[in-house]
Amino acid sequence: MSEKFKNNLIGVAILVGGIVAINLWRGPPDMSMRDQSLNEMVHTSLTRFHYACQQLWGDRGPQENCTKESLSEILRNTFDLPGISISGDGNQEDWQATAHHDILPDQIFIIDASGAVSKLD
Repeated sequence: MSEKFKNNLIGVAILVGGIVAINLWRGPPDMSMRDQSLNEMVHTSLTRFHYACQQLWGDRGPQENCTKESLSEILRNTFDLPGISISGDGNQEDWQATAHHDILPDQIFIIDASGAVSKLD
């Protein structure tokens, strides 16, 4: 092997060793940040579902039952995202919906007709 190739190989080994050392020093990834991000996605989807239902009630009246299926595909695509299980129904007074991310099925959120989102225990 040539001297230049050996030096390059040593340089790459030092770089890889440094990257491994940094990752070992940092520890495992912080899953709480991931969970928080996924829960924010669920919260946002519920809020968008509520806005879509408000649009429906404005167009068809407050007694209309609002479900995912009763909304247009364009409105449904704003909140019915991959990985998020969301369902709900009701008229403007008693509507509520629940949702969770498929990765975190034990963290379920609910939104009521007023738009208040809370976590179910």
